[in-house]
Amino acid sequence: MSLILFKIGNTDLTQYVDIQNYDVNNTPEYMEWTDANHIRHRDVIRTRLSGTVKLGFLGSTDVAAFLSVLSSNITAGGYYPASVFSNDDNTLHTGVQIFIDDVADIKRDLTNSRSWHAYELKIEER
Repeated sequence: MSLILFKIGNTDLTQYVDIQNYDVNNTPEYMEWTDANHIRHRDVIRTRLSGTVKLGFLGSTDVAAFLSVLSSNITAGGYYPASVFSNDDNTLHTGVQIFIDDVADIKRDLTNSRSWHAYELKIEER
């Protein structure tokens, strides 16, 4: 069984993930307060998946398929159904809803008609 790092909807994108720079963790969110003795306290309210996933595509066909996955899975609320692996708890979280902000970077070798399309996705659980 192979490790799944990142799926949007039912599409596994793990093969495109830069695994050396996969940076997603399940971080706690808390309410912080100070008591009468000026001692700080933190109460964990929930945990939230967040981080960066870098994807790379060799050809424009793979990019078109990736963009199609994004457009067909976005919900009316602007989030995506996903499965995301978290480094800090070593767990694949399924059925999560994430927001994605992305930055695209395209490198072209015009002489040899090659291109490399890289996307850095900043993800955060809803």
